[in-house]
Amino acid sequence: METPEIAGMRTIHEIGSHAAAGFPVSVNPLRRSQPLQSLPITPRGYPYPYHAKEMHMPQPRILFVIGSLRKGSFNQRLADVAAKHLDGRAEISTLDYRDLPQFDQGEEFPAPPSIADAREQVSQADAVWIFTPEYNYSYPGTLKNLLDWLSRPLDPTFQDKTTVLTGKKVALTSAAGKSAGAGVRGKLTEILDFLKSDLLGRQVGIVLPGEAFVTGEYEPSADDVKAVELQADELLDSIGK
Repeated sequence: METPEIAGMRTIHEIGSHAAAGFPVSVNPLRRSQPLQSLPITPRGYPYPYHAKEMHMPQPRILFVIGSLRKGSFNQRLADVAAKHLDGRAEISTLDYRDLPQFDQGEEFPAPPSIADAREQVSQADAVWIFTPEYNYSYPGTLKNLLDWLSRPLDPTFQDKTTVLTGKKVALTSAAGKSAGAGVRGKLTEILDFLKSDLLGRQVGIVLPGEAFVTGEYEPSADDVKAVELQADELLDSIGK
C-alpha cells in the first residue's frame, strides 16, 4: 500500500531515491520555494545533519617555522608544497624570526617585543610545523635560538613553568643531504619531548639531489610531494585530538 503524500511534502522514500540518484536534496521539504542545496549524503541516502554548522567552523591555524633564512630555500619549497595541499582546509602563516635577539636571561622580563610577538603567534596556532635543514648533523643556530626563547616559562616567578610549546602539536620535516635530516630531527625530537610538546608521529626526511647544492635550486619530486602531503593530512587529522 502506498503512503499518500501531503501536498508540498516529499516523502522520506523520495528523498532517499533522489539522494541515491545523485540529485540535490532540499533542506526543508515543506517549502518548495526554497532553493535546493547539495548536501553530503549518508550511506542510506539521507542528508547529514548539522552540515551547515560544520561549514562555519573556523579552520585550524598552522604556523610554519622555516629553519633556513635563505629566500627560496630547499625547506621553504617543502613548506610551499604543504601550504598548497592544505589550501582551503587550514589557515597557514609563517613565523618571521630573523630579527630575534640572542637569548639573554637578563632580558626575559619583560620580553622584547619581537619575542612577545613570536610567543603570541605560537600560542594562537593549533599546530607548529618545522621545516629545517641540517647543519653539522644538528639544528641551525637561529632555530635553536628561537626554541630557547620559546622554551622559557611565561611566569616571571617561575611558579608556573608552562611555556607556549607545552602540549603544542608540532610536526618535523627536513630536506637535507644523505642523512635526510636524521640528525636535526633527532635533536629537535629530544628538545621538544623535554618541553612536553605533542610531536606528530610521522616525520619526513628528504634526501636532496646533489645538484641542488650546486645550483641552489630544488624541485620536489613526486615522491617528496606525496610524503609531505601525507604528513599534512596526518597533522590536520591530529589537531584537536
